[in-house]
Amino acid sequence: MIKAPSSDKSPILADWLEASLLRHPNRRYRITYESIIDVLEEDDFDNSDALLANLIQTVSTRMRIVGDGYPVQRDGLGFIRRGTWREYLPYSFMLLVSLNQAYAELRYTNGSANRPAEYFEHLTAIALERYLGCAVVRIGAPRRPPLPTQFPAALSYTIRQLNEALGRRDLEDQDSGDDGVDLIAWRAFNDSRPSQAILLAQCTIAVEWRDKRDGISLETWKRHIDWHSHPLKGFAVPFHHEQGNSWRETATRGGIIFDRLRIAKLAEGAPLKRQFRTDLEGWCRARINSLASLVIEGR
Repeated sequence: MIKAPSSDKSPILADWLEASLLRHPNRRYRITYESIIDVLEEDDFDNSDALLANLIQTVSTRMRIVGDGYPVQRDGLGFIRRGTWREYLPYSFMLLVSLNQAYAELRYTNGSANRPAEYFEHLTAIALERYLGCAVVRIGAPRRPPLPTQFPAALSYTIRQLNEALGRRDLEDQDSGDDGVDLIAWRAFNDSRPSQAILLAQCTIAVEWRDKRDGISLETWKRHIDWHSHPLKGFAVPFHHEQGNSWRETATRGGIIFDRLRIAKLAEGAPLKRQFRTDLEGWCRARINSLASLVIEGR
């Protein structure tokens, strides 16, 4: 097992369990309830029995929501994995990305967040396509072909794809930003006319993700694109977003929530382009190797 995380929240503890299972080279590796309690007590966590019960409930919730795309299952008084991390690549990638939430050693520094952030945007785009049965443009920086690199030109390209109207375009000039929007998804009618379902989504892997929930201003985007019908907002994160007041806050500020569980379920069975799969696997392999320094000796 890797060392216990810095938080006793059940989603974080469940991530700890999953990462410990998926990083282990032995497919038959099993983590018992007893070993979980032992580690928690060694690290002076209070009420380890209650924490274990919450962890079990969280794993059960993930199994129910994600279904066949979830890589862990209960095995008697313990847990085993259902396959390798490669066999559950979308979920495994988002899990490994999320470990920055609980381990200071795994925080992103010196631009190391750029690649996983972009990969997460691509994975979220796949989820949006399957959720809405729609087309998606990734307009977030850094932009890739066929989108132009500079923001004004990228906007013009996107407006043509959407068949919407040009906004006033009377805001400050900028070339490199994206005004908080990483993905634009729309479900067009077959008549090629505007007035359609549109969603503007922001994606973040940052520890300070709460600060980004107000990142999309529909008033600002009305100056860019003169929508015929008001768009929706979406907010995507690679971790398991807890329900309760925080869920309500995120939904109110950020729009429709796409967390790890929803994205993994939507991406289940989705074909990944060869290069994208190769990129994801390469990043995950390096991330798993970085977990070696967190392994508890003898576990």
